[in-house]
Amino acid sequence: MSNFSILPTNSSTRPAAGGVSPLLFVPLGTACSPCDLLHECPIPRLDAAGAREALTFAFASGDGDVFTRLLDHTPVAASDFVPDDFVRDLELEHFVDRCLPLSALGHTRPAQSPRYLLRVLSSPPRDTPHVVFRQGICAELASSPALAERFEQLYVRVRHFRQLIGHSSVGLQDGIERRLSILRATQAVISSLHDHFAGCTSGLSRLYHYGRAIAESAGYRRLCELLDYEQKRAEVDLRISVGFDGRIRSFQTLEQRENASNAFYATSLGRLWTRLLLLLSGYRATTGELLSRLIDSVFSDLEPQLIFFFQLLGDLEVYIAALGFRRLAQQAGFSVSLPELSQHGPRSISGLFNPWLVAEGRPCQPVDLELGEREYLVFITGANSGGKTRLLQSLCLCQLLAQSGLFVPAARAELRWAGGLFASLLADNHADQVEGRLGTELIRIRRLFERLRSGSLVVMDELCSGTNPSEGEALMQLVLDALYELSPQAFISTHFLEFAARLASSTRRHRFLQAELDAHEQPTYRFRDGVARTSLAHRVAERLGVTHESLRALMLHNNPQLARRWQLLAS
Repeated sequence: MSNFSILPTNSSTRPAAGGVSPLLFVPLGTACSPCDLLHECPIPRLDAAGAREALTFAFASGDGDVFTRLLDHTPVAASDFVPDDFVRDLELEHFVDRCLPLSALGHTRPAQSPRYLLRVLSSPPRDTPHVVFRQGICAELASSPALAERFEQLYVRVRHFRQLIGHSSVGLQDGIERRLSILRATQAVISSLHDHFAGCTSGLSRLYHYGRAIAESAGYRRLCELLDYEQKRAEVDLRISVGFDGRIRSFQTLEQRENASNAFYATSLGRLWTRLLLLLSGYRATTGELLSRLIDSVFSDLEPQLIFFFQLLGDLEVYIAALGFRRLAQQAGFSVSLPELSQHGPRSISGLFNPWLVAEGRPCQPVDLELGEREYLVFITGANSGGKTRLLQSLCLCQLLAQSGLFVPAARAELRWAGGLFASLLADNHADQVEGRLGTELIRIRRLFERLRSGSLVVMDELCSGTNPSEGEALMQLVLDALYELSPQAFISTHFLEFAARLASSTRRHRFLQAELDAHEQPTYRFRDGVARTSLAHRVAERLGVTHESLRALMLHNNPQLARRWQLLAS
């Protein structure tokens, strides 16, 4: 049987609406996966020779890390996003762990390769067709609960295959049972691919074509025959005699029928002759050793196709995570969507929510935003703890998920395509910082302009707040003038309210939003046009117990001598 892969007929082929490119067989040396679920035109992602060698070793002796190692080095499509510019500030590693649960068939499982999932999310593809391709898969899974369940079943079966092949065995018999279990798991995965995805109109149809190609191969027929023969080598009819007390008194064999139609069937004389020939050739082989060699031969025939299970597991987890995020939002009463992305035009988001708050089970107020085509710079002011940072965080995650081709935390979204993402949301100092807060921020600003390209998304929380207002305002003006030249999509929060008010009165080229307050000066966590008049620091101080009375009470409680002295003075 020849090695094969499945690829589009040519790189320029684009799928019809909702479909995928035509498929054909090409040599395996291209190392493009026939079940690539992330790229409209499959890209070379797997070292076929290295993957087959690792799979052979894992099948023979067990290697629990082989899947993780291969996934960690599996490339994804080229991206304009630089992870160092936003991963740390968005705490993206924790976001993947907390907000993208891998829930399948009622159980939540840890990711097989969290780094692979993080890499896919932090490297949105540069080419739009890949994004559209992923959105098509998400849309088809969301439209059919039955299909989503079959998809989850496939994921569970591939995970089971991965767990079995990662377990080691002790002794010949234990090794035979382990490898037979791997063959059964292989059969279950291929059956799921072939039976459950026929008729799909999105990229999921690749699963069906991949499964069908394997199911029609001679290697798979040998696999099924071996498992059938191992499960049913012969049938025996028994007659059992049962006494008055319900216990078996005797049993008698009536008829014995061997599975002679199976390709692996051999008569007792044939089995004896085979062992005699081996003995005459100088080989001593037990029945278990012969079966072991036979199992290895069957698996070896399938290895050129099964190496893609490595990549398939990682790709499946991307969509299982997307479905888990959708389910998490729905359980909290929020809606997710697949956004519309355009190079130009206005931006409109309805029902934007913060995934972190939802994952933590905390109250969350959805936000609606309407931004004009030429509103490049958006200033956000308002009360402390009024939701500014959470809004910036939500905008970043929404853009990142959108350009990754996955569901976004909004009921509806029309977004502008971003050529990169730069986020500055860090509020705390870190041990590895050489400079102080202002110096660190200035270094980040310099790095921003070293990498910034027109059309990127820039999100900066409390810009230039690490110095006095006059110097901070001068630095802000410098940054704003430079940003405006590149016309990025920029969202900037600030507590320099007087500066923002002067800017709002002197120009119409920026947009100004303020955190809304109710009649009692409490934040509603919604936003409206304008510049806030106060940050309400006194409200936060009262809420956290930092008032004259509370601080005095603490001093008196911790210093009894001072309390007695004040009592004497008062009397």
